[in-house]
Amino acid sequence: MDLDQQLAVSTKRAELARRQLEEIAELDRKLGERSEDYRLGAMARLSHEIGETEAERGGCLAEARQRNDVAGRMERLVKLGISSQIRSAEAQASQEATATRCQMADERLQRFKTELAAAEKGIYLRSDANDVPYSQQQRERLVLRRQELETDLLQNSSRSAQLAAEIAEERARLDRLQHYDLSLPAAHVVWSVAASPGSMVTEGQSVFDFADCERRFIVVELPERDFEKIKAGDAAAVRLIGSRDWKTGQVRQVRGSAAYADDRLLAARVQRPDPGNITVEISLPPNETAADHNGSCDIGRLAEVRFERRADGLLHLVSSKLKWLTARLDLDQSSL
Repeated sequence: MDLDQQLAVSTKRAELARRQLEEIAELDRKLGERSEDYRLGAMARLSHEIGETEAERGGCLAEARQRNDVAGRMERLVKLGISSQIRSAEAQASQEATATRCQMADERLQRFKTELAAAEKGIYLRSDANDVPYSQQQRERLVLRRQELETDLLQNSSRSAQLAAEIAEERARLDRLQHYDLSLPAAHVVWSVAASPGSMVTEGQSVFDFADCERRFIVVELPERDFEKIKAGDAAAVRLIGSRDWKTGQVRQVRGSAAYADDRLLAARVQRPDPGNITVEISLPPNETAADHNGSCDIGRLAEVRFERRADGLLHLVSSKLKWLTARLDLDQSSL
């Protein structure tokens, strides 16, 4: 639940950052259009001012030429004595004033052209404006905000991916804790169920007992005088009661009547031998290891066993007392 909550928060933050980026992109587009409109408007205004200044300069130059002509004539009239010196001085003053106005118009024209060249690059040189308009300044602020949001989006997206992987692993772990898929080993059968469905299982508790059909053996009781005659590894003929087939088994161990036997892992009950007798364990042949159709592996059946005796060089068959066929258990623990 904690990981799910963290994932939800990271996902929401990533979605919020993504929406803010989309809004910033839209606002940036609008500000870009405004900046472009402002630039085009400023260029158009400067173009008109340049046109006006050129027209004013043209009129001023025409007037300056006229003033020059008048001043020349007045100077000639003064030399002829027809006009006074004062009138000539006034004409020269008017000529200089017109020339000065023409020069100012020319300088103003150059200034407008410089502002127009700067406006084409998005820079505005008027004293009543910044180098860039307000819209462009806002776009620059949005660039910084966009970088912060992109960093936040990347961090939250990476965090969400990491949390999703952790949640998947945690759910898989919980699934493993909630149930256990057991694959029954080959040649094993479920012998007993120690727990009921829905019950609590503690560590170390046995839930199922499996019988290993590959490790079946027969327990035979013989007189103790045969102890030295039967050795581990000797062959023995085995026939299950009810069957006509004789199989060749192998003596696994021989124990005296006073020996302790650990039968906790046995599927069948093995009686202790009478005083003066010995216990012989005989493993069944390997080709008899598969579990049968009723799932009992013949555990608990009676069997007839015959041994070879070579004491006098002759073959003597000895039939043992019928004892219980048993098998060792492989304990396995599992969750219900």
